[in-house]
Amino acid sequence: MIGVPSLLTLLSLGGSFFALGQSIPQDPSESLDIKTYGLVALLALGADALAKTLYFLAGLALWIVVAVAFLSLLTLILAVILYATGRGIGHHATWARIVGGLIAVGLLLCSLGLLAVLSRDLALIACLPIALSLYTLWVLCWRFA
Repeated sequence: MIGVPSLLTLLSLGGSFFALGQSIPQDPSESLDIKTYGLVALLALGADALAKTLYFLAGLALWIVVAVAFLSLLTLILAVILYATGRGIGHHATWARIVGGLIAVGLLLCSLGLLAVLSRDLALIACLPIALSLYTLWVLCWRFA
């Protein structure tokens, strides 16, 4: 029920991403002197200001589209996980353990990547998901093996 709309939203937002990404950056040309060209220069400067504003708004819309597409992708992944494990985890305990192990390994790899990027002051932030994923893997391997 959630996977199909999430997939359609993700595909639609992917098309919007490419459409917004095709916007042409403004050519930084010389501005006209108002004293020399008068009203024409004033209109040209107004058009340049409007173009810069619209280009900024297109960039902002692109960031919003990416954020919503990321949330849609997370929703799609959640729907696939729910479909794979089924409604009763007791009936599908093996699949639940496999999916839980894959999620824990994915969290571990992402946290290790985060640890490699962060400075030493912020390294403690990445240690909590690492500890959580290692504990999850330990529970899945030793408790249910």
